[in-house]
Amino acid sequence: MSGARFSFLRSFPRWILGSLAILSLAGCATATKRGEFTEREMMEAACPVDFSAKTVKGSIWTKVESKEMNGQFPATVLSEYPVRLAVEVTNLIGAPQAWLKIENGKTELRFTEENEKEYGKPPAARSMLGGLPLELAPRLFAGGAPCPSDTKNHDVRVHENAEGGLEVEELDLRTRDRIRFTYVFTRYAGKPWVKEIRWERVVKSVNRPAKASPITFFREEPTEPDGAPRKWSATSSAGEIRVRWKDRTVSKP
Repeated sequence: MSGARFSFLRSFPRWILGSLAILSLAGCATATKRGEFTEREMMEAACPVDFSAKTVKGSIWTKVESKEMNGQFPATVLSEYPVRLAVEVTNLIGAPQAWLKIENGKTELRFTEENEKEYGKPPAARSMLGGLPLELAPRLFAGGAPCPSDTKNHDVRVHENAEGGLEVEELDLRTRDRIRFTYVFTRYAGKPWVKEIRWERVVKSVNRPAKASPITFFREEPTEPDGAPRKWSATSSAGEIRVRWKDRTVSKP
């Protein structure tokens, strides 16, 4: 399905395209300054301890650009964080076209029979979509930012950088793989709020470290009740995905 583009995407409204085009821009709010907040305050803002089980429902406009798939389309989302994420892609009149499901770490992507005939059957296991590692998708759709693991097999180091952001390195003590996070903050309700993240995985190999393509995330327009971004995007050399919520509700189990 190289370069697949669903046929129902070609008559997309111009005003939606204009709205989605701005998703790749960082918010215009001023970034925080060095020393304005403590490392603990910034880490809590980026990866809050109470970011726990929640259900998020709603509808989105999304755009994907990658070698596997290109298109812009509406979709409905059900996120039962941290267990399950279900995204149903529809055409402009609401008919289902594709389904993405992530449950307990397992990913499934399905097309309708019509799209499967045209583009082929999606691979049984998929780890990336539009350049986005799907392991990060559940937290993003739940309203959070990518964060290091808090399990006992991971060592996490944190320090403030010269620009007033936060540098975080996560080391997997078993594999020696590293993930580096750089958080850039703005202010929301008197507290730091993550507006940009640079994410990079370094995998330990036999001869030398192998770096994955860095990914830059932008988050815009924090919304109530949980301060989640109304818009977010993920961009790398492998592709780009942009999301804008049309409506969104949040509840606790």
